[in-house]
Amino acid sequence: MLRTHCKQGHEYTKQNIYIRPEGYRDCRICKSNSVLKWGKNNPKQNRLRKRKYYLENKEKQDKSVREWLKSNPGRKRQYNSKRRALKKNAVGIWDYIIPRQLFIYQDGKCFYCGMPLVENGKFYYQEEHMLPLSRGGKHDYRNICLSCKPCNLRKGMKTSEEFIKETQESL
Repeated sequence: MLRTHCKQGHEYTKQNIYIRPEGYRDCRICKSNSVLKWGKNNPKQNRLRKRKYYLENKEKQDKSVREWLKSNPGRKRQYNSKRRALKKNAVGIWDYIIPRQLFIYQDGKCFYCGMPLVENGKFYYQEEHMLPLSRGGKHDYRNICLSCKPCNLRKGMKTSEEFIKETQESL
């Protein structure tokens, strides 16, 4: 008689059963856990195994990455911001949901010039560090606002106060 549960107590279902070529049944949850454990215990072999798989399936992997990036633009932006902050050693609290909250807080307008950040249903904004990372600012929700691209490019490495003062003087 066939067992209905694995040794760890997971129920065999269509979704979590793996049948090996020899005909033996394995629980996908237990199999996944054992693969993860093996990877942690054998980092060099795991890296080589992943590299070999990537080289053998390069087009498939690249296609998968492109699809993920297309469906997760906020996550890509978050990743790039965090990476840049890590390079500058300016880590803080950040989440991909925060730009949406800032957008609502700023009424959908640029922090500096007040122009709408939405055009024809598309969002056009850049996450702007009010105190630049290069001048000791943190990559933190308290140091970030949303601005339009022209304002962000004109601001450069100035602080918000310096940029606003300069903008008011030029008017």
